This record gives sequence, structure tokens and C-alpha cells, in this order.
Amino acid sequence: MDNLLEDKVYNSILKRSAKVRQFCNSTELDINLSVHEIRRSFKRIRARLNLFKESFLKEKLKKEVVLIRDLGRTISPVRESFVNLECFNKLFQAEAQKSNQWFKKCQRRLKENNEAMVQSIIIEQSILSEIHTEIISFEKRLPAYFKKPVGNLSLLKSIQLSYGKCYDACRGITEEKSSSVLHELRIKLKNLLYQLEAIKFTNPYFFGEIAKALNAVTELFGDEHDLDVLNNFIHQHCHKVSPVISEKIQYEQERLKNHIFPELTKSFSLHPKDFENKLIQLTTSYLEDH
Repeated sequence: MDNLLEDKVYNSILKRSAKVRQFCNSTELDINLSVHEIRRSFKRIRARLNLFKESFLKEKLKKEVVLIRDLGRTISPVRESFVNLECFNKLFQAEAQKSNQWFKKCQRRLKENNEAMVQSIIIEQSILSEIHTEIISFEKRLPAYFKKPVGNLSLLKSIQLSYGKCYDACRGITEEKSSSVLHELRIKLKNLLYQLEAIKFTNPYFFGEIAKALNAVTELFGDEHDLDVLNNFIHQHCHKVSPVISEKIQYEQERLKNHIFPELTKSFSLHPKDFENKLIQLTTSYLEDH
């Protein structure tokens, strides 16, 4: 009971690092999908390492959090270039199929950019091999940090603080906020989501419902941010941009924002103090029985 949460979180970090190694070596998946899966695992590893912020491990694990963050950043341009292409194809599929030359040229420019990113970062820099080596070293260092038990309460404290920060940030968000502000909020929400996933086993219904709501709203945030990045790329790299492009992107962004705010309310219906009480009550009840 005393270290059950800690053990579960620790094992979830190892499972995610194993996934990173798996996708670094994958020859079956498209490289863009492997990059996506690696970045997903990195984000979960970071969020779960951050669960130990309220313990004596805070300073020791800080360098590991930075390492995982920086490894993720090395492949971010590859992911961004692929998302740009996917987003464009989805949004302007009809125009591209009508043999509209401008749309076809822009589509080709996006595809060439993704291919260039894969070539320069993945192939020429052999970045996946470097990530694989770093993750093996990370896995070897990890056990030394956890020789002394951390205890469950410090992990719960970290989740409580994450929830409180998100709750406060959401109260200051309006539809007029810029995409960059919304993206920063999304990062906070994702961190909380991945932390709740790690303790969901203690009460799948309660924590699962919050995680489900958070996942829905972060997906909307992500789609809105992707449109903003795509719009910037098109204006920088595709000549003679049609006003129709910006109008359609802006329309889609506004449509997504209209869905975001009701979902935010759903995700944070509980006041932080009420969430704290529920968090401690449900996890303690589970741990007492196990």
C-alpha cells in the first residue's frame, strides 16, 4: 500500500520509454507515425516525472525532464511538417480535387517540406538512433533515483497542484485569447491529463471521466493550434495566397473555439478544494483495500 502509487507511476514511465525504443527501431510504420508515437510517449514520461516535483526527487529528476523535453524538440519540426500536410489535405481536399493549380502547388510545397524534414533530421542526423541511445541510458539511471521510497502523498500533492493551476488558467481564458495563449494552456491540460492517466486505476470512473473530458478539450485546442501553424506556413512559403484560404482557416478556428469553452467548463466543474478532497478520498480508499 505505502508505495503502490509510486510503483505504478515508475512502471508506467518504463513502459513508455520501452515504446520509445520500439518506435525508434520500427521498420514497419511510416516514419511520420513513429515520430508521432515517440513524441506522445515523451510527453507522458515528462508528466509522470513531474509527479515527483513535491518530493525530495524534484532536483534530481529535473535534468531528466529537461532531457526528455529536448529529445522531443529535436523531432518536433518533422511532426509539425506532417501535421501541416494532413491539416491542409483535410481542410482543402475538395479544392485540391478540382485541379485548382494554386492548391496543388501548395499541397506539393507542404509535402516537399515534410520530406525535407525527414531527410535532414531523421536520415542525415540519425536522430532516432541518438534518441534510442539516450533512452537506454535514461532507463539505466532511473532505478537509482527510487532506492528510497517517495510515498503516495507527494504524488497526490503534485496532481492537486496541477489541477489548481489548470483551474485558475481556465478562468482567465476567453475566446479573444490568441492561439499561442491557448496552446500554453493546452500544455498544462495535457500534463494534468497524463498524470490522471497514471492514477486512473484507483477509481476508473471518476478519474476516467475527467481524463475523457480533458482529452476532448485538448484535441480541440490541438486542432486550433494546428490551423494557426498551417496558416503561418502558407503565408511564408506559398506565393499569392488566396483570401479564401485565410478565411476558411479563420472560420475553422472560430468554430473550434466555440466548442472549446463548453468543454473546459465540463473538465473543471469541481473547485480545486473539492477535487483535492475527492482525490485523497478515492485514492486512500483504494490503497487501503490493496
